[in-house]
Amino acid sequence: MISKLMIMGKSGSSKITEFYFRMKWQFCALGVVVIVALMLMLFFSRQSIQQNAMNEATLTLEKMTKYADERMRHIEAAADSMIPQIESHLSQPDMMFDYSRELVSNHPDIKGCSVSFEPYYFMEKGRYFSPYSYKNNGRIDTEQEGDDEYNYFKMDWYKVPRKLGRKCWIEPYEETNTTGIIVHEVMTSYCQPIHDAKGKAVGVLSADVPLEWLSSQVKSQHPMPQSYCMLLGVKGTYIVHPDNEKQLKKTIFDTAEELADSALAKLGKEMTAGETGYKSITIDDDQRYIFYMPFHETGWSIALVCPDEVILSDYYKLIYASIPLFIIALVLILLPIFYRKKNDNS
Repeated sequence: MISKLMIMGKSGSSKITEFYFRMKWQFCALGVVVIVALMLMLFFSRQSIQQNAMNEATLTLEKMTKYADERMRHIEAAADSMIPQIESHLSQPDMMFDYSRELVSNHPDIKGCSVSFEPYYFMEKGRYFSPYSYKNNGRIDTEQEGDDEYNYFKMDWYKVPRKLGRKCWIEPYEETNTTGIIVHEVMTSYCQPIHDAKGKAVGVLSADVPLEWLSSQVKSQHPMPQSYCMLLGVKGTYIVHPDNEKQLKKTIFDTAEELADSALAKLGKEMTAGETGYKSITIDDDQRYIFYMPFHETGWSIALVCPDEVILSDYYKLIYASIPLFIIALVLILLPIFYRKKNDNS
């Protein structure tokens, strides 16, 4: 019985072998078709997977910029609403303390507000007159700021809007004043000129905004493994970066110069110019995709940095899954050729 089964098995195997070698060139053609199909599949899959990853990265940036722009627009609207009241009461300087306090108390994102004026604009108040209100341990304090030690005329929040002649957000800074109010906190200010009845600029309204909420939002975004976000100011200064040593101390151009990296310098120019796009560049010997777009309200630019292998991780998995099919297809192609050479040699 066993012998019969063995004979039948050999016979069946012989028939399969005979069928294969009778159809060997058809199987060879099938192998070629399989390899071509796999190559086309991998080619178009790479494009699709890469595009999906790019869409996800872009969507992440769009959500963050929309969130930040909307929040900052609320701050702008609150500050803008104070200007008509201030300009209509320039004959009553002491009311500026009230307006300063009102803006701070009515908006949770605003930590301090200055209503500052040109030297001797109010002769009775002297050279410096800047009613300043600020949040301090759950209460709002108001004081007169400005003296020879704190010459606010030289501060960016005062001189930049005066020079530009329009409202603006100034570059973020680290507040390190000695009053104990705000120490080592990353801030920015929304500033705009104050005009008299003749249209002459006579002072500046400045709303001080801590950036902890924005920094936390940017640093929390990790749409892909090993990815991170960074935020640049209008001059390329790192406002937010995973390396805290770079924040407010270095620019992307400093990094590009240190690394002698022209591609990174070009990226910095495009980001500070308010452009939107993506690039694949080498950073620290790793190929990375960088997606970037501007904040419309401030002129800052945000970027999402993703390693190349993360962007294409699903593509690499597909390659590994396709390897057995490639091997089978190669066997189908090569076996008839090998068999033919063997017969020729014999």
